[in-house]
Amino acid sequence: MKEFKKPLALMLAAMTASVFIGCGADPTFTYYQGETTDGATGKMEFSTDLFYRNDIKAAGNADPFVLDNTDVDGYYYMYATYGYIACHRSKDLVNWEPTGPSLNAWQHGSEGNKVAKEGIWAPEVVRDDENDRYVMHFSATPENNKGVKWMLMAAVSDSPTGPFDIVNFVDPESCGEENVHDYDTDVYTDWFAEYFFLDPELFNDFADEWGGRDLGNGGYTGAIDPHAFVDADGTKYLYFVDNQGENFIVGCEMENWLKPKWETMTVLTAARYYTVEDWRNEKFDNIGPGENGDDYVSYETANNIINEGPTMTEHNGKYYLTLSVNDYSLSNYAVCQAVADSPLGAFRKLRDEENGLLLSSLAEGSKEVSGSGHHSFVTVDGDMYIIYHRHDDFTTAGSSRNPGIDEIKWVTITDINGEALDVMYANGPTWNVQPNIIGKYKNIAGDATVTGSADAEYLTDGLLSVCKTDNDFQFDYIGETMIDETTTFTFDFGKARKIRAVMIYESKYEDCAFKTATVELVTASGVTHRLELKLARELYEEDDYYFDISYISPGASVFAEFAETEVTKVRVTVPVKNEGASAGISEIRILGIAEGK
Repeated sequence: MKEFKKPLALMLAAMTASVFIGCGADPTFTYYQGETTDGATGKMEFSTDLFYRNDIKAAGNADPFVLDNTDVDGYYYMYATYGYIACHRSKDLVNWEPTGPSLNAWQHGSEGNKVAKEGIWAPEVVRDDENDRYVMHFSATPENNKGVKWMLMAAVSDSPTGPFDIVNFVDPESCGEENVHDYDTDVYTDWFAEYFFLDPELFNDFADEWGGRDLGNGGYTGAIDPHAFVDADGTKYLYFVDNQGENFIVGCEMENWLKPKWETMTVLTAARYYTVEDWRNEKFDNIGPGENGDDYVSYETANNIINEGPTMTEHNGKYYLTLSVNDYSLSNYAVCQAVADSPLGAFRKLRDEENGLLLSSLAEGSKEVSGSGHHSFVTVDGDMYIIYHRHDDFTTAGSSRNPGIDEIKWVTITDINGEALDVMYANGPTWNVQPNIIGKYKNIAGDATVTGSADAEYLTDGLLSVCKTDNDFQFDYIGETMIDETTTFTFDFGKARKIRAVMIYESKYEDCAFKTATVELVTASGVTHRLELKLARELYEEDDYYFDISYISPGASVFAEFAETEVTKVRVTVPVKNEGASAGISEIRILGIAEGK
């Protein structure tokens, strides 16, 4: 039983004995299914060898960015908006340890403290291999700022934990001779201008050229939420938000991580509009709605002016710009996606039927998660995950936030132009138990041949059915295996495989929930272990009179964990107890050792 780690080792006495009656049955086989709760939290316990859940706030704080530094030192580093930039590190993306503030600006009265006095937001760090260092981009507001707020800055360090020293862009020793700013000091006379990552004169000229608007930020153009991206050909890009007035996401190529190629500076999105062209047509040419037929993107309210938190991803030759919309303090703060043929666009925000709204706890109908927004991505063994923040308290929302992490999958759809297009789909946001991201055991259900009296298409497609507010995308591409009578599905591996857990994911539809299931583990020696499972009580709500389920947590599963067991087959039986009723199964996962491991 060495496989079980604390807290599961404390629960062995409570584990349920097998009740299978028949040839080859082993009555001593034991398993655990989330029946025991932690006295301090009131939440069910589980084996951390196998699972994690997104209710841990130990690595708290907003705007999480994760740097994959595992090829250097084995760690992932998370940077977040908190004080002088909180930094945590982890080897498994679940358990994080603090490394302290990373920005060298905490000493009162120091130059760094004056430069980054307040409003220190949304840090991202990129490894600068050419100079054997790390570069942090962030925004901050200087001391005695004369109304100048939210300016992009840069800092450098030899270590991912810092301390990061803020770069002075008129000092060649600080920024490098090739990166010195040459703005008109008779116009930009403020002492703090020399610390602005974006040359104030060039940025204001750019903003005036494309926006035609007056500067209301002490004569400067403000910017927040920087994001660095390296394309497959090695070209460097930086994205950020021009947040002066209406929010726009801007992108450019970089000569190096401290110097933009100004001639490439491009506006990529405009709040509320599908495309920048649509915004220009209405604002300057009075043409009216763009070619897509709408003034506003449907998941952005008419009075919303928020486009922020940009992140860039390349997939199969397309470029995906993901960004946050709506107010960060409200439950509808969410992540949407746009697509283009190049890193600098032109980008088109995807529509609802194309899964334009990538991550939204409000659209999902979650009662545990609120405000799932500002994010980054990380890829582990070819699998992609989104790290995002959400509110500490679902009911009050507000500014107290903590990070969560969930799977991202790619789904091929037919877009609004009738062409095949891959789009991102999030298995979340979730709050409940999910398989560990890094560890010995992986989902191997897809390795088996699946048979049963019902269509098993959706059982191993990797897509969790979690969004309760269905739209055309959900109807067309995210399905559940629906059954109208008690049904058994057999997963035949064809040979012995070592497994540790089975998860049967519930329907997102409360009237299709099954709450119980039976799992049979068939070993090569002919012994069958039968496991009777039930949905943990904390994962659903029911009315007090008829005991009908009124709410089920998105991404909830009936699951069992046990000591490592060699099986050739796994049989899963899901009941339908009432005539005329139906049950929906979103996914079945079998956690075991992958081939070749």
